[in-house]
Parts: sequence; C-alpha cells; structure tokens
Amino acid sequence: MTDAKSLGALQHAARALALIPLTARVAVLMRHAERDIIPKGQHGNEAPLTAQGEKDSAAMGDVLKERNIELFHSPARRCVQTANGIGGANHSPLGSKESMPLRCDAYVEDYESALPTLSRFISEHGFYDLFVTQLSTEAHNPPYPHFRPPLLASAELMAGLLPHGKGRTGIGVTHDWLVNVAAAHATGIVTERKHDAHFLGALFIWKDGDDIAYYHKGRTGQCPKDFQQLFVRALKNDHDP
Repeated sequence: MTDAKSLGALQHAARALALIPLTARVAVLMRHAERDIIPKGQHGNEAPLTAQGEKDSAAMGDVLKERNIELFHSPARRCVQTANGIGGANHSPLGSKESMPLRCDAYVEDYESALPTLSRFISEHGFYDLFVTQLSTEAHNPPYPHFRPPLLASAELMAGLLPHGKGRTGIGVTHDWLVNVAAAHATGIVTERKHDAHFLGALFIWKDGDDIAYYHKGRTGQCPKDFQQLFVRALKNDHDP
C-alpha cells in the first residue's frame, strides 16, 4: 500500500501536470521519497530509501510518463535513488549538470565560510525551524553571514532547472527544506513547519505566456512579480533561447 503522504504527493503531481500544457517548459523541485530514519545530529547523507520509497519513486515516474524529463539530484543517497526510480519508470536518463546546486549550496555564497551556520542546522535543537523560517521570510537580505539573498537564490535555483526547448521538464530531487524555502518565495506563501514538504512533495514552475506560474500543494497562480523578474533575469543570464 502506498504511504498516505506520498499518495498525496503523487496526486498533486498529477493535478499539476493536468494544468500544464505538454508544450510548456517546466521546472520541478521535488523532495526525495521515503527514507530511513536519520539519527539526531547526523547529516544522513547515506540514509537510503525504504522499500516503500523505492516503490513510490517508480510511481512518480509513471505519473510523469507523458513528459520529456531531465533529472538532477542532490548527491545524498536517497536523492540519487529517488531520481533513479523516477528515471527508470519514465525511461529517462539522469542529467549531468554537476554544478546544479540542490543542497544548501544553492543559498550560500561560500560553503566553507557558511559551515558554522550549517553545522547548527543539524546539531542545535530548534535551529532547523529558525533556519527555514529565516530563509523563507527574508527576501532581499542574507539572513546569515556568507548566505545569499533567499529570494534571488530561489529564483535562480528554479530557473536553473528550466530546460531549453519546448515540452521539456527539468526535475531536481532534493531535500524538504529547499522545497519549502523555494516555494515560499515562488508563491509568496510561507507554510508552517507542520506543512513542510512530504516525501515526493514538489514545487512546479512553468512559463504561462508572459508570466511565470506555479503549482504547490493544491494552490496555483502567478508567481509574485519580484520572483518573476529575478527568474527571467536568471534565464537571460543563462542565454535562454
């Protein structure tokens, strides 16, 4: 039986895709599938998917079967496994965009300099919630030393996933907090901790005429104008055709 939270994610993905024309260029930021428990205070980079997580990854690939997808992932084992599961079911190879920042490096100027803050993320009780809230609510100013402005970082992250060529969907498999932060800036809606991204939960972004549209957790609409401006600027900097 499919996990209830993952079933919700699969249903949301199907609803999002039903709204998005097959000819559209789409960027998707998705949390990995169900993983083993990570002991407190550990990075958990080697934590694998559960058997259910492997099944759900394949089910997500089936949901995406009508799409021409490009897959990217965080180097964490569970993200690699999720991307492989989606790609195997969808018959799509993994992308090779090695510089795709699908971990904390998307939001920092310099990883080594930001490391003290990132270490608190996993070791200090309660800091995770504060960290995600700060990144979600602060738009134009870096909330911590050696971090990037979160609104700009979120727009560039999503623009980096948008493939070249009509009818293509770029999917970045990552971690819950990156989905939460990017979604806050792409939608203008900050969700409470209890509403964080479930396994396989995703943010969908696509070009809708002259505007940039989103789908996230049943909500859909136009992205805020400041996000759209930074997103379009990032595409132009990437020599978007």
